[in-house]
Parts: sequence; C-alpha cells; structure tokens
Amino acid sequence: MLIIKALFIGIVQGLTAFLPVSSSGHSMLLYTLLDMKTMSPVAFMAAGHLGSLAAIIFFMKKELLHILAEVVRIPGLIKKNLSDRFEQIRRGSVDPYKPVFTSNYGKITFLCLAGNIPTIVVGVFVHDLTERLSENILAVGMGFLISAVFLLVAAFLPNGKKVPQDLLLWQMLLVGVSQGVTVFPGVSRFAVTLAVFLLLGQTRKSSIICSMLMSVPVLAGAFCYTVGDLFVKGFSLEIFGVVVVCAIASALIGCLVIRGCLHLVQKCKLTVFSVYCFLLALGCIGCHLYLA
Repeated sequence: MLIIKALFIGIVQGLTAFLPVSSSGHSMLLYTLLDMKTMSPVAFMAAGHLGSLAAIIFFMKKELLHILAEVVRIPGLIKKNLSDRFEQIRRGSVDPYKPVFTSNYGKITFLCLAGNIPTIVVGVFVHDLTERLSENILAVGMGFLISAVFLLVAAFLPNGKKVPQDLLLWQMLLVGVSQGVTVFPGVSRFAVTLAVFLLLGQTRKSSIICSMLMSVPVLAGAFCYTVGDLFVKGFSLEIFGVVVVCAIASALIGCLVIRGCLHLVQKCKLTVFSVYCFLLALGCIGCHLYLA
C-alpha cells in the first residue's frame, strides 16, 4: 500500500515539477493526506525531486555538458593564473589579470555556483523549521498563497530583453536568497525565481532557462543533505523501495512532460497559475479548519 502511495506522489511530482505551482507543496499535501508518516517528509520530498533533476538533465544535457566542461577547467585555470602571477612578480612586471571565466557558458557557470551559495545557507539555517512545518496543511496553504502572489506580480511585469549573459553577480545572489526561502512547503521555487528573473529584466524564455539551471545544484544538494533522515531508524528495504518508486515515477513523467510544461509556462498567462495556487491555498486552509 505504501508503494502505491509513493507511486501516486511521484506521478504528481513529475506532472507539477515544471509548472510554477510548487511540486513540493503538492507532494507534502498528498504525503499528509495519505498519512505516510514513516519517514522524514522533507527527505522524502528531496528524494522525489531526484526524478525532477533527472528530467532536467535529460532536457538540458547539451547546456549542462558545456557547464560541466567549464567546471572541470576551473582548477587548471586558477593554477595557471597563480603560476603566471608568480612568474610576473619574479620578473618585476605585472600584466592585467586574466579572468577565469571568459566564455558565456563560463560566466553562467560562475553565476549559478555563486548564486546558490545564499540558497544553501538559508536552506541549512531553516531546515529544522521546514521539517516541523512540512506536515502542517495550513503552512502548505500559506506557501501556495505566497506562490500565487509572486506569480500575480510576475504576470504584470513587462517582458524584458536581457539574456543570461547579462546577469550580474549581485543579481544572482539576490535570486539565490529568494530561492532559499522556497524550501518551505507550498512555496514554488520555479514561481519565485521566475518572478525575480523577470523583475531583473530577463525575457520569459531566459528566465525559465536560468531557473532550470539554478535548480540543478539545489535539487542535488537537498537530497545529499537530507538522505540520512530517511533512515534515522536504520536501513529499511520498504522505505528504500518507496523512495526509489517515487523518484523513478517522477523522472519518467517529468521526461515526458517537461518540454510541454515549459512551453506552456512560456506562452501562458501567469495569472492562470496564480489563480490555481490561490485556489489550492484556500483548499488547504479549509482542510485545516475542518480537521481542527
């Protein structure tokens, strides 16, 4: 029975992961309503997001390979810069500093890595609070309401003209901080980062791409940080099976729908998603009052 519940949650996770409606909020709501109180809800949510990560890697493999190549080059470039600098000092002449990141992909790599630093700090700092709120339907409802507000604001922002290469370090740090608060259940990471990128003058397409790229280290890091919470009472084949089923279902559905979902986000009015999140928030609040 637990496997079937996990399969259902994985399917919903895959269907909602690439829409700005908080897949984590949907997962936590189902986790609570289906009474799956056998493991850490935050860790279970992070495990489910592994499927979303697999879908992102499948969809953006070309861009991610370029970024991976830039990351691999970083140690060698830093070593060469230091070596050149010491040689210049020995000769008594100092030439202009050679940037480590010179290509567009190099700049994006640096900005994404730097932008995720505040996300990690905020996420670690509020982890315990997130764990306590994750099974609270009212908290999930408030998260959906916050997502609705961000989407409503984004809907009235003009479509910018900037592309990822135009982003500055302080802007990515701002996105990183805003992304950090989306660890709370119901707050859509996609909705918040999309709104912030649009506010910074990015085009809708560029905002979607940047949001996807920013999510890769976050999803991977969240799983690595919380995976131990899945087996606090010792390793269990049942829990392992539940996690694997959820992640695989999420990955398969995500790979099938990601292109269509992102196209929908790019073309559809964001007010549609805002209304949907608002209705979900009202539903969660109503459930909380009824159960209370």
